[in-house]
Formats: sequence, C-alpha cells, structure tokens
Amino acid sequence: MKAGRKLAVWLFGMLVAGTATAQTQTWSITVKPGNAVESTLATDRVNIMTGTTATINVQCDTGVDCSQIGLQLESGGAVLTTLTPSGSGSSRTFTLGSGSVVSTGTDLVLTSGGTQIATFRIGTVPGSGGTTLQGQTTQGSTSSGASGGTTVLSDLLRTSCPGTFTAGYDAKANRGEIVVTPVGNVLARALDTFDENDTLIVKVVGDVELLPLLKVERTSAFRDVGTVRIVGGDQQLPQIARQAGGCGVQQFTLNDFAPGRATVRISALQGTQEVPLGTFDFNVNPLYSGMFTLGAAWTNLVDPGFKLVSEGGQTVIGVNEEGDRDLLYVLSYTPFVWGKRDLEKRIPWHQRLNPMIGIAVNDVQDNAFVGISADLPAGVILTFGRHFRRITVLPEGTGLAVGDPFTGTADQLPTAKEWENENFFGLTIDLRAMVQLLRVAAGTAGGGS
Repeated sequence: MKAGRKLAVWLFGMLVAGTATAQTQTWSITVKPGNAVESTLATDRVNIMTGTTATINVQCDTGVDCSQIGLQLESGGAVLTTLTPSGSGSSRTFTLGSGSVVSTGTDLVLTSGGTQIATFRIGTVPGSGGTTLQGQTTQGSTSSGASGGTTVLSDLLRTSCPGTFTAGYDAKANRGEIVVTPVGNVLARALDTFDENDTLIVKVVGDVELLPLLKVERTSAFRDVGTVRIVGGDQQLPQIARQAGGCGVQQFTLNDFAPGRATVRISALQGTQEVPLGTFDFNVNPLYSGMFTLGAAWTNLVDPGFKLVSEGGQTVIGVNEEGDRDLLYVLSYTPFVWGKRDLEKRIPWHQRLNPMIGIAVNDVQDNAFVGISADLPAGVILTFGRHFRRITVLPEGTGLAVGDPFTGTADQLPTAKEWENENFFGLTIDLRAMVQLLRVAAGTAGGGS
C-alpha cells in the first residue's frame, strides 16, 4: 500500500513537471493611443527565452488600429523575419521560435503601419557548454578557474545587490561619479555638470565572481539616451570561490571625454578577448575660453557732425547730433581670464568679472570699447569701461566754432577726425541666446505674414 502511494506521488510529480516544461513562455504588449507602449518585456536588458517558443500577446486600446501592429526580428537594423499574427479585433497573438534568436540577443521590433514604435532585446541561454572565460587578475583581486563545472554569465548578471547607492561631484578635483550595474543600469549619478576636463569614476556594483573580470572603457560610439544593450549573456565563467556577501564594488577611472554624448562600455575579459555586457551614456559639457555678446551701449561720447543752418537771417555752423549721450549697438568679446569655463556650472562671483573688448556693429572703423564685463545668469552681461571714438571736429587752427557764420557750402566746412574717449556702460546678451531670439522673432514674423 505504501509502495503504491509512493508510485502515485512520483507519477503525479512527473506529470506536474512535464506540464510545467510544456508550458509556453508568454509576454504581453499593450499599445495605447499615440503609439505609447506598455509591456512585460524589459527594455533595459535582454529578455531571455527559457524554452523553444514564446507567445507574445498584443492588446490594442481603443483608438488603435490593431491590424497595423506587427512584430519583426532585426539584427543591426536589418529585418531577419516578420512574425505572422493570429487573432483579430483588438488582440493579436504572435509566436516566436528560439531558432530565430541568437543567444547574445536579437532585436524584437514592434511596428505600427511599418513604423518602429518599440524595440525589445530577446536572447537565449544555452543549457550547457559554450565558451568559458579565463580567470583574470584585476586591481588586486585574483580569480582562478577550478574544476567542478561552470557558471552561466547571465546568472551572475541577475545577481541582486540591494542597498542605497550615492554618487558625488568634486568641483575642485574636477571629478564626477556614477554607480552602475555590470550591464550599465544607473544606480546613482552626479554628472549633471560634467565637462570635458573632468575625470569619471565608474563604480560597478555586482556579483563578486564577475567584478574581477570586468573592463570599463570610454568608447566613441553614441546611442540613444536610456538604451542599454546586453550581449554575451550565454558566456560561461569558471567556478570561482564566492566572497562573503555575494556582491561587491569595482572602481574604474576614465577621462579625456570629448564634449557631447559620451558612451562607456562594460565588458568581461575572456582571455585576451572581451565580451560586451552593456553600455551607459551621459552628456559632457564643453569648456569655453570666452564668449561673444551683442547688445546696447550708452556712451558719453557723441559724434556731433556739422551742418549749415539759417539763424537770424544768416548761415551759421550747426550740429547734426545734439545731447551728451549716444546709444550704439556693440559686438563684444569677453575672454575667461580665470580659466576655461563650463557654462552649466556655478562659479565664484569674482570669476564672473572679466575684461571685454567691443566694436560698434554699424561703425566699426570709428569706435572701440574696452572695459570690464560681469556676466549674470541667463546669458545677460553688464559692461562698463571706456569708449574710444573718432569724432568730427572743427580744427582749432580754423578759428571756427558752432554758431559762427559761414559763407561757404556744407562740404566746404574745414572738419577733421580726432580720437577721443569717454565712459560707457552696456547691457548685452550671450550671442547664442541672441541668435535664438532672432530666429524666434523671424519665425513669428514669417508666420504672421
């Protein structure tokens, strides 16, 4: 009787195991109006197929034409195969075979009317065999192979390392930090004001069996923000003695980033070869040696000019411009004498004071400005200094002055040009902001015509 019960339990267990093995892996995708997508498929890592087939159920919300929704496999942007759907109405079902997917990952692309609206990375994990990663010595940590089997790399990538992670930025040392997982998922960052002369400290948090084999390097390739691709998930590592706790941190130092979008790649060493695991990217601010500004300057130096006027029944010498102030438009250059500057960073107030030189945009030959600039937030710059101007005068040798009678014509006035200087103050705008302002104004004018 007991033997019969044991046999029944064994048969029931085998039946359950067989049923579980036969179950098909299922993912779901919901397409919302405006091509918004929600899915159980991850976008920040490879989605591993655990069986020979997987079912993908697509549900279309009201307002979405489900007949226009498709799925296709791509590699490097080239279409490998288009999946055939079943179902109608607001639901479509696709079946994906593992034979069409490479172990390192293939792109599963969701389309609407032939236009890509979402991409998921699909991969497979071999059950055994494969290439083994040779043990490496990295920053004092030694790992060596040992008999007793291998560890699948994708299993090490799944190791969860809970905790609160922080990163800092040291402005004096020009150093920023980022904390990531081995596949490039960002846990903490302090790179909002990272610029091209900064050093990047990359702290990788992950399984201690994997950390000694990692390599982190700056790469020149750029990608879309937020995209993380994982390859090499099927590579296998030799068994290594696990350190206490299972998780650790490996630190890497990178520098010489060019301005723009910077990309960092994380790889695992396979002897002399590298197995890419993931990437992350961030923005690098440029450093500027100075800036051009454009705006108005009010000067105490007026070029009067001379003309003939009728006064009291006779012709006398008069002036074209009256008053003791003039307004000129000035193009200025301000060198950053305190050193190259990241315009996104906060700086001490005294570093906002710099020398400036300028020219009058409508009279370059006869005007020059020299002074001090104080740049304020939002690209506004205050200037103060001396205005040098070549003005028209009546030479002392002629004995003529304004108001004196003159019997000749205006072009016979004995005038000359002399350089004089006076104080000025100005208000200018960063030329980049000014150009944007002019573009907006031109666009508005064009739209209203």
